[in-house]
Amino acid sequence: MNFLIGFSVGKKIALCGVIIAAVGVAVKIILHFWPRKMSESRNVEVDAEFILSKAIGEAERKGRAEEQIDQLKGELVKALERVRQLETKGNRPDATEALQELRKSGDMRRLQELLIKDRDERCDALIERNYEIAAVAYLRGDINVALAATDEVLRLQPNDVIALSQKGHICRLQGNLEEAEKAYLRVKELGVEASNEEWQSVASGNLGLIY
Repeated sequence: MNFLIGFSVGKKIALCGVIIAAVGVAVKIILHFWPRKMSESRNVEVDAEFILSKAIGEAERKGRAEEQIDQLKGELVKALERVRQLETKGNRPDATEALQELRKSGDMRRLQELLIKDRDERCDALIERNYEIAAVAYLRGDINVALAATDEVLRLQPNDVIALSQKGHICRLQGNLEEAEKAYLRVKELGVEASNEEWQSVASGNLGLIY
């Protein structure tokens, strides 16, 4: 407050008045928006409870066992929260439609479709990350990590030709020729099924190296 020393009494009073006025405006703004924020939060909670009761009521109407429904409530709450987050991000009419259908009838068809779509989108990203991990680990010589990442791709996408070939290479490098042979044979089978001569040729070459 040293900068006030040179001020006259009148200037100090005027400055205090400005500060008090500014604080008053800030308080009014906070008081104006805070109740609205609290109200919106309460509305979201009430809406979620309403949607949940609608969905459960519809399930009970279709003859679902009450004890099973109780066990699944927690997962349904998480599913609703995921859809809400998608809706909040914007440009997701499918999320809005899913929630509207739940509010109206309790029908979870659109909710199910949306969750499957969201899972598949996340699955594609997960596959890409594991491809990258496998490549880096393989080049570093961290073979166990490379194999784990490749197996994760195959868990999500069992007939992935690239991942199968990579698994064959890793198993061959480890000296596990039996597993390598299985991977290469599967690539060859998929090549025959798809009439893809390149896959068949590559698989045959890799099998030749094993034999």
